[in-house]
Amino acid sequence: MGIKDKLRQVPALQALKHPYKTIAEKNEAKRCLKDVDRLNNKKPTILSNDCIAGVLMKNYALPCKSPMINCAMLPEGYVRYLAHIEHYLQCELVEKESELNFPVGELVSEAFGNIEIRFMHYASFKEAKTLWKRRSKRIDLNNMNVVLDLNPGMVASEKDVNAFLALPYNKVIITTEKFKDTPVSHFIDVGNKINVPGIMLKFKNLRGERYYDDFDFIEWLNKNAQ
Repeated sequence: MGIKDKLRQVPALQALKHPYKTIAEKNEAKRCLKDVDRLNNKKPTILSNDCIAGVLMKNYALPCKSPMINCAMLPEGYVRYLAHIEHYLQCELVEKESELNFPVGELVSEAFGNIEIRFMHYASFKEAKTLWKRRSKRIDLNNMNVVLDLNPGMVASEKDVNAFLALPYNKVIITTEKFKDTPVSHFIDVGNKINVPGIMLKFKNLRGERYYDDFDFIEWLNKNAQ
C-alpha cells in the first residue's frame, strides 16, 4: 500500500478533505441507530453485486454473514453465482491479471464458468482472498437476502434479470432507469446524477441519507425474520 493510500485511511485527514461526507456519516449513524429497533431479522445473509450489502451490515450492526463486502461482481456473473451458490462456495478463488488499480480475483468453475470479483477496497489479493474465504463460510442459505443494483456501469441483460427473478430468495432490484417495471424492482430517482457510477451508495443530503435509502431495507429484511 502506497503513502497516498495510507493517508486516505486517516480519519482526521478525511474529515478535513470531505467535511460534507463526514457530517453525513455521523448523521447516518444516528439515524440507523434509531432504525435498527425496527429490525426483526437479526442474522441475515445479505448479498449484493456491489458495496450495498457491506454498508447495510455496518450501519445496522449486523453480523458479517456475507463475503460481498468492499467488492463487486458484474450482474451476469453475480446472478450466476447466486443461481449456483453452493457450487461456487466450493470453487477456488485465484488472482486474475487486470489493468485495474485494485486486486481482481476469479472463482474457477468448469461446470458453470469462471466469475470475476473486483476487490476495489483491498490492499492486496492475498488479503481479499483470506477475507472472502472466511466470510463465505458464514453464509446462511436459509436466510438469503439478495440485492441487484443496476447503477450506471452495472449493465444487465433481460436474461440476467429473469434469472435473478427466478432465484428462491428474498430479493430486490434497485434501479435508476432500466427494468424499473420488473417485479421486485424499486426505482430510485437520482435526478441529474443518472450517469454517476455507484450513485446508490452516495449521500444525497447532510441528514446522512444515501440514494438507496429510498428503499426500506429493514422492512425488506424483515420478510425473512425467523
